[in-house]
Formats: sequence, C-alpha cells, structure tokens
Amino acid sequence: MGRRFGGRSALAKVAPLRMRAILYSSIILTFTVTYAFFLDFVGIRGVKPDILLIFAAVTGARRGATEGAAVGLACGAVKDLLSSGFFGINMLLLLYVGLLPGLINERVQRENVLALLTVTLFLSAAYESSVFLVTFYFGRWVGLGHAMASVIVPQALYTAAVAAMLYAPLLLVYGLIERNEKKYSRL
Repeated sequence: MGRRFGGRSALAKVAPLRMRAILYSSIILTFTVTYAFFLDFVGIRGVKPDILLIFAAVTGARRGATEGAAVGLACGAVKDLLSSGFFGINMLLLLYVGLLPGLINERVQRENVLALLTVTLFLSAAYESSVFLVTFYFGRWVGLGHAMASVIVPQALYTAAVAAMLYAPLLLVYGLIERNEKKYSRL
C-alpha cells in the first residue's frame, strides 16, 4: 500500500494520472502519424478530416473542460510542429476546441452522439474560420467565398463524418480510464 494522504493513498492519485497520460500520448501519436502520412490518401480535393480536432473535442465533451483543454493544447502543439504556418495558432485554437465542449457538457447529454457531432461540426467550422482570419490578418489573402466553399465547409462536414466513426473507439478508451479511476479511488 502507498503512503496515506488525506485518507487516500498516493497511488490512488498517481496511477490513474499516469494511465491517462500514457493513453492520451499513445492516441495523439497514433493520430499524428495517421494525420501526417495516411490521411492524404483519403482526402477529397485536398480536404482531409482533422482527427486531432476530433480527439480534443470528444475528450472535452466526455472528460471535462480541463482534460479537453490539455489534450487540445497537446494536439495543437503537434499540429504546429507539423505545419509551416504560424507557430502557436493551432495550440491556442485546439485548446479552445477542447475547452468549449467541456464547458457545455453539463447541458448536453454526454452520450448523445448527434449532439457531439453537431458540436464537432460547429467547432471544426469555427477552427477553420479562425485559421482563415489569422492568415488573412497576416497578409495571406484568399477570398472568403473561395475559402468557405473549398476548405471551411467541406472540412467541417468531413471532420464531423469521421467523428461519427471515431466516437465508439474513443468511448472505449474513456471507459477504460473511468474504470481505472474507480479501481484506484477505492484504495
């Protein structure tokens, strides 16, 4: 048994945290490799689903604002390292993508897939629109109509469609985390 702090063992606090860190890091690594190397093959007219955004949004919705923001920040850091754009913009935007579903998850039933897909669709469109605004502000001019028709709307729809497929496997991961937390909370 671990050392007791406040009625709970130290192991009860560390083990679930370590497991979450390992699982989240593994998922981010897997999604990063998939995003960087394999999604180009399933892209439609240069638009590919943003699976890191999906992971941040679903984590925020299922696990709360704090974990969603942390996962969003990590996913954004990875996207910033992979891209040649403005460093830090993906970290900030994906932090908000993970944070917002966590703030509204009390009002929306967490198991409601349709609500989660709607939130993912909205967040993807807001994310892409924000990237458009930042790039426009810094002098990379693209027409709004062209950006909406060729990137923002197709990206949001494609990301929401892929989110429907990734939702069930991610629920299994969150269920594993929750069972592990219950197991160690009894110590």
